[in-house]
Amino acid sequence: MMEKKTFQTLMNRLFIFFPNWNIKLEDPHVAKEWYQQFESCTDQEFSLMIQTYIDKETYPPTVAGLKQYLIEQQRKSMEQLEWEQTIKQWDRGNE
Repeated sequence: MMEKKTFQTLMNRLFIFFPNWNIKLEDPHVAKEWYQQFESCTDQEFSLMIQTYIDKETYPPTVAGLKQYLIEQQRKSMEQLEWEQTIKQWDRGNE
């Protein structure tokens, strides 16, 4: 589970790169709603998702826009695991 401090730091980073982003994170209700959308992320997942969004997007973020990069990360992780299993099976067959 992501630390609230990590969430706060990285959301503030989005404001630096998307200065016209119209979101009121200083409102506790708004901040809580946004946090709840991502609280199951690890700090590392959230950080990578935010950086990827900053690197690739030109418009201010939405929950769905950010989650698109989280899903992409998870898919790559699953593909990496499948690839590693394939390599292990191949190695076993060549022993």
